[in-house]
Amino acid sequence: MTLRHLRIFVAVCQEGSMTGAAKKLYITQPSISIAIKELEEHYGSNLFERTSRKMYLTPVGKNILNYSQQILGLYDEMDTSSKSLYAQNELRIGCGIDFGKLMIARIVKQFSSTHPNCRLKVIVNSSEITEPMLLDNQLDLSIMEGTTHTRDLKLIKLLSSPLVAICNAGHPLASKHSITINDFKGVPLLLREKYSPTRNAVDLYFESHNFTADPRWESISAQALIEAVQEGLGVALLPLDHVTMFPSDHTVVLNIEDFEVLRFINIVYNKKKILSPLMLEFIEHCKNYVASCL
Repeated sequence: MTLRHLRIFVAVCQEGSMTGAAKKLYITQPSISIAIKELEEHYGSNLFERTSRKMYLTPVGKNILNYSQQILGLYDEMDTSSKSLYAQNELRIGCGIDFGKLMIARIVKQFSSTHPNCRLKVIVNSSEITEPMLLDNQLDLSIMEGTTHTRDLKLIKLLSSPLVAICNAGHPLASKHSITINDFKGVPLLLREKYSPTRNAVDLYFESHNFTADPRWESISAQALIEAVQEGLGVALLPLDHVTMFPSDHTVVLNIEDFEVLRFINIVYNKKKILSPLMLEFIEHCKNYVASCL
């Protein structure tokens, strides 16, 4: 039994004949007859009492008509509502904290200039907050660092950037052509907060060299760490794109031997969600904007 069967059945009831239903639905009368027969076989009962002039609903037919009208009404309501939401000019965007500080405002401003009727809502927060919002359909898209914590979300790569070490131009390490793990020993380290993708990569590097970091600073803000470096307070390990966003003559990028780690920024969405044309345009806009900054 399908929705098609129900629509044909309801049309027969409304028109009072298979001929009338066939004209209303623009299909042949044999197709109407086959559909009604299949319904009767499915329920194991006649749905109509037929006379030479008219068709009368049986008790089973009346019961099925009642449910069919409700089912088709709900389906049509869902279809209309969903198409309206699909076409609406609203985007709900989530964003990680660092990307939120560095790029999202400019991306939104440029996108809004070419889509003046689009209402953009932006939430800048950690992935622990934005991921559940994606799953609960409170957000359409989110821009976040690293991977996700669930298989129900799909990733679109937006940006990759190597992790680098930076120090103040007056720091003793600034004059070295390259540095090794031993150069970090005894140096005040300025690192991202524990369990962040950047910190995880740094800790993994240190652990592979039997070194345990004891950071002087820990911060959720890359900008705060960069400013601390510029003040000569220590050495930070951060994505290169963060560093280039805050250029300074007082900052030197160090070359670390055997340290090749990339940090990824992804656009994330719920796998069950159908990407609307507006969402696809925003994704493409993000890609173009990031490419222009590299």
